Formats: sequence, structure tokens, C-alpha cells
Amino acid sequence: DGNSYNTRTATIFGTDGNSYRYPVESRTLEAGDLVRVNNGEDGPEIRGLSASRLTGRVSADGKTLGKYTLASDVQIIDYYEQCTPIQVYPSRLAGANLKDGAIRFYALNAQGEISHLILHDATGDLHKYGVITGVSEVSMGLMTSSSYTYDVGGVKQVFGSDTTVYKLTVGACQVKMEGDAAVERLYNLTEVEVDSISGNTVVDDLDRQHTISDTVAVYVYENGEYQLSSLERVTGGDYNLTAWCDKPENEGGRIRVIIAR
Repeated sequence: DGNSYNTRTATIFGTDGNSYRYPVESRTLEAGDLVRVNNGEDGPEIRGLSASRLTGRVSADGKTLGKYTLASDVQIIDYYEQCTPIQVYPSRLAGANLKDGAIRFYALNAQGEISHLILHDATGDLHKYGVITGVSEVSMGLMTSSSYTYDVGGVKQVFGSDTTVYKLTVGACQVKMEGDAAVERLYNLTEVEVDSISGNTVVDDLDRQHTISDTVAVYVYENGEYQLSSLERVTGGDYNLTAWCDKPENEGGRIRVIIAR
């Protein structure tokens, strides 16, 4: 009637890649819960979902997952903690072995095909990637602390703890977030020796191929400093290249950082 009112709401990230906001009476729902939205007589009804257990390998053509066929219009999202989820296409998962915990929920259509898939940190694409440029770790008796300077996207930041030493080293890193703003912790990445780079593929010294992330972070290390660069520049110059991945490609990993020296 034109008057203002207040109501409790829930913001839902749908498997279609869109975000929705609904009034909700339940006070048991928390961020990160799996839910289904049904159309009830009095409007949308939000109900919790039980996690589904499923493991299996996605075929090289991205059409099957284990014993199931992926529907032609399958909807897939990947999420981690309270970060904003991302929409994922079957081609991104091609060849990946989705182990226990990677799949949180799946639904089947009338034909027995997977129509909806909710993943938990299956791709690694939700995290940030860069380089740790400075390390300070203290562990003496009752005194324990750590501080790490790192660069993501050309912006230098600091992460540390007054109680924990993470045993990190200078070099390529993964930054896991608790949400879209708060850092959970840093991890070092795994080195890949580069023999050559062709298109979006790194060929290592054992002639194995590694797919480069669409958002790969490229740095040039000169005069003791890491400078943000581009893949085009370093592959066209006289550089010694080292690549770094977050996990094996058959688990959904990608080349996340390339450092030129």
C-alpha cells in the first residue's frame, strides 16, 4: 500500500548462474547452505538440501560423469566457503577426476541425466593467484608469528598470523578467501618446468601438456622485483620461464602463474 516494511531475506546463487533474493522466515539458514527454491501457494519456499555423494571422472568430451550422462542443458556451479560462486561449463571439467567432496549435490532429470551439479572447490578458479615476495617467520619457544608479503594483480598485500607459521616460501602462490574480501590463507604452488608454450598450453620437460588458466598471472622477475606482465610479452622475449599449477590437470588444475627471468 505504499508503506515501507522490513523482512528477513536470503540471497540465493542459482545453478543457472544468476543471483536471486527471497523473503525467508527460517532463522536456521546460513551462508553456504545448499537449498532448493520451490514455488508454494504463498510464494517461493526455501528448503535445505542434503548433500549428495558422487565421485567419478568427467569424459574427455565433457559429456559424461562416471556412469551418468550430463544433460545438454546441465547447470553447474562451483563454490568455496562464502565466496560468490561461479558458473561452470562441462568443457571446463573435461578429463577431471572429481574425488570425494568435490561434488556436493546433483540432480537427475526424467531421462536419468545429470541436470544440476553443485561443486565444492573442484576447479580452483574461485581463488586468487600471484607471488609471495617476502617471508618473515618466527618460532622460538612460546613466540610464534608469521608475516608474508604477496602480490596479486600488481597490488602488494600482507597476510600473517600471531599464532601460526605456515612454512611458505617466496614464489608463486594461491590465495584462498573466506569471502569476497577476507583472506583465509596462502599456499605455495607446484612448479612445472617449461620446455615450450603453444597457445594456451605449457609443454614441460617430459613432453607433458598443461592447460594455462584463462586468468593466468604472469610476472617478470628483474632486479629483485616481481613486475606484472603478460603472456604475450614473456613468450615473445628472451626469458627463462617457469610455470606453476595449483593441482594436477586430471583433478581440475591449471597453470596459474608463469614467472619469467
